[in-house]
Amino acid sequence: MKPEAKHSNHLIHEKSPYLQQHAHNPVNWHPWGKPAFDLAEKRDVPVFLSIGYSTCHWCHVMEQECFEDTEIAEVLNKDFVCVKVDREERPDIDAVYMRVCQLMTGSGGWPLTIIMTPGKVPFFAGTYIPKNGRYGRTGLLQLLPRITEMWTHNRDSILATAAKLQTALSFQPDTSGKVPGKDAVTACYQQLAKLYDSQYGGFGSYPKFPTPHQLFFLFRHWKLTGGGQSRDMALQTLEKMEMGGIRDHLDGGFHRYSTDREWLVPHFEKMLYDQALLAIAYLEAWQISGKTRFQNTMDGILSYVSKRLTSPAGGFYSAEDADSEGLEGTFYLWSTKEVRKIVGEETASLILSYFNMKENGNFQEPDNRGSGNNILYTTPGSENQLKRKFEKHPELEKRFHSAIEKLKKARAARPRPFRDDKILCDWNGWMISAYSRAHMATGNADYLKTARNAADFILNNMWTEETLYHRYIGNERAIPGFLDDYASLVQGLLDLYEADYDVKWLENAVKLARIMVKRFHDPKSDGFYNTSGKKTLLFRQKDAFDSAIPSGNSVAFHVFARLGELTGNVEFSRLAETTSQAFSKNIGQYPTGFCYMLSGICTILTGPAELVAVSKKTVTDTRHNLNSLRRLFLPTLSVLAVSPGNTERIAALAPFTKGLTPLKGKLTYYLCRNFACAAPTTRLDQVLRPLRN
Repeated sequence: MKPEAKHSNHLIHEKSPYLQQHAHNPVNWHPWGKPAFDLAEKRDVPVFLSIGYSTCHWCHVMEQECFEDTEIAEVLNKDFVCVKVDREERPDIDAVYMRVCQLMTGSGGWPLTIIMTPGKVPFFAGTYIPKNGRYGRTGLLQLLPRITEMWTHNRDSILATAAKLQTALSFQPDTSGKVPGKDAVTACYQQLAKLYDSQYGGFGSYPKFPTPHQLFFLFRHWKLTGGGQSRDMALQTLEKMEMGGIRDHLDGGFHRYSTDREWLVPHFEKMLYDQALLAIAYLEAWQISGKTRFQNTMDGILSYVSKRLTSPAGGFYSAEDADSEGLEGTFYLWSTKEVRKIVGEETASLILSYFNMKENGNFQEPDNRGSGNNILYTTPGSENQLKRKFEKHPELEKRFHSAIEKLKKARAARPRPFRDDKILCDWNGWMISAYSRAHMATGNADYLKTARNAADFILNNMWTEETLYHRYIGNERAIPGFLDDYASLVQGLLDLYEADYDVKWLENAVKLARIMVKRFHDPKSDGFYNTSGKKTLLFRQKDAFDSAIPSGNSVAFHVFARLGELTGNVEFSRLAETTSQAFSKNIGQYPTGFCYMLSGICTILTGPAELVAVSKKTVTDTRHNLNSLRRLFLPTLSVLAVSPGNTERIAALAPFTKGLTPLKGKLTYYLCRNFACAAPTTRLDQVLRPLRN
C-alpha cells in the first residue's frame, strides 16, 4: 500500500527555507503576490498575513500549535486568504507591517500577525497568538470568528480603522534641521550612560540584545572626547557578553539575545549579522585595549562562520536555528553526568568548575523540561581559579584543552540545529567588512581570502549591470535589492579595498553607490527610501532608525562620507551631509535610535584623515609596509594605495592623486587631515604620530 501523499499548499515551489517549512501545513498558504490579493478580492474576505523567519523559536511554536492544527486551518481557509512572508527575504514588507504592529499595539516582534483588507490595508496586528486563550492572550480560535463577524456585519467600522491607520503611517522626515553635531552626540552618550548596567554591562534590564552599533558609537565618542567612561562601558559590555551563555564557548559565535540581565540564558539561534557586527566590535575592543581575550573572541566568531555559515561558493548563509530535537537549545546544553562520561572523572572537575556547571543545572528552564541542564558560561572568579591551577600544575592546561576538544567532538555528533542556507546581500556585506577588517588588524591571509571569495560571489552571482539582488538560494537570484543591500555591500567593498588595495573593489563600490543614488535617493527631501521605484506597499518607507543592524540610511551616510574622502568627490560628501540632515529632528528626539549614524558624526567631528601611499612596487608591498598602521584603531582614516599597476584607474576615481609620485623611488605617504595636507614623507612613524594624537 502506498504511503499517503503529503499535503502541499501554494508555498511548495518557493525557495525560502522558512516558506518551505510551512509548505505542508494544512493552512492553504499563498506567497506574497498579486494572485493572493486578487483571490481575496474575488472571495471578498480579509487577508491573514503571517511574517516570520526560519530560525525564530516562537514562529516554530505558533506553527506547531496553530498552523499544523486542522481545526485552525479549517477556519483560516474558510474565512481568509492566508499569506506567508519570510521577513529576511522581504524586509520591505516586514518593515511596513512591523510599523503597523508597533503603532497599533505599542510593541512588535515575530511571528508577526496582520489581518488586512484585500487592498493590503491592515486593521488588526499582533505577534504570537496561541490556539486557545491563555495568560491574558486571546486565542486564535476565539479571535478569528470575531474578525469574520465584524467583516461581515460591521465592515464600515473596520474600514474606518484601516483608513485612520493608513493616515498615521504616512511619514516624511523633517529636513528643516541642521546637520547633527556635538549636541546630538552628547545627548546620545548621556542616554546610553543612563541606561547602562554597571554590574553586567549592556543597556537596560532584560532581555538584553547585543547591539554592536551602540558600542561602535561609544568607541568613537571616546576617540572624539577622550572621555574614558564611554570606552569603558563598551569594553565591559563586551567582556561580560564574552563570558556569558550568550556566547558559544565551544565553537565560537554568539546567540541572538539574552533573556536575562546577566547574559546567561540566550535565545539560541545564531544570526549571520550578529556574528559580523560582533566580530567588528571585538576587533575594535582588542585594538583599543590590547587585551588578547577580545582578539580570541573575534577569531572564535570568524572560525564559526567559516565552518558553519560559509557556502562552498563563497557566500555566507543566513543563520542556524535555536531548536533541535524539537526543543530550544538542546544542542548547546550539558548535564554534569554527560561531561564526566566524555572527559573522565579526573578532568571533569576542571570543566565543571570553569563553566559553573551544577548537578541540578545552572539556570531556570522556561519550558520546564526538568532539572540538570547547564549552559556553559564563565565568571571572573572561575577564570582566575583556572589560571591559578595552571600556574600551580602546568600539566592541567593540556588536559583542560584536550577535554574541550572531546566536548566539541561529542557535541558535533548530536543532531544539529537547522541551517538557513539562503544568502542575503546586505548581511553578506557586513560579513565582508568583518573579515576584511580582521585581516587588516591581524594580517591573517585566510581572512582576506574569505572576504575576497564572498565579494566575488556576490558580484558574479547577485549583480547584473544595473540590478543588485537581495537573495540567492538554489542557484537562483531573486528580489531586486533594497537600500540596505546596496549600502552594506558598498561598505563591505570599501573595507575590502582597504584590506586588499585591489582597485576593482573600489571601482565596484563607486558603481554601486551611483546606482544607489539613482534608485533610492529622495531629491526633494533628501535621505534614501528603503525601496526603489514606485510605491507597491502602503507607503514608500524612508527611515534611519537602527534595529538589530544599522539602518540603510545610516550605512549610506557612512559610505558617502567615506567615498567623499577617498575620491575627493564633493557630491558624495554632500549626499552624506544631506542624509544626516534629513533625519536631524528624529535624531534629536531619540538619539540612541541612531547610534550608527552618530558614530559617523563622531568621526567627522574628530576630523577625517586620508592617506595616499604611493609606491613603485606592488600593492602587496604597500600592504606589508602599512601593517603597523592597520593594527591601530583609527576610525577617521581612509587609505588609497597607488602603484604602477593601478595609477590611471585610481586617478579616474580620485583625480587629486594625479601627479603624486614616490620620493627617491621609495614608498611615500601623503597625509591630509583637517582640511590640510602635510609634506610627503617616506617615514611611516611621521604619519602615525599625528594620527595617534
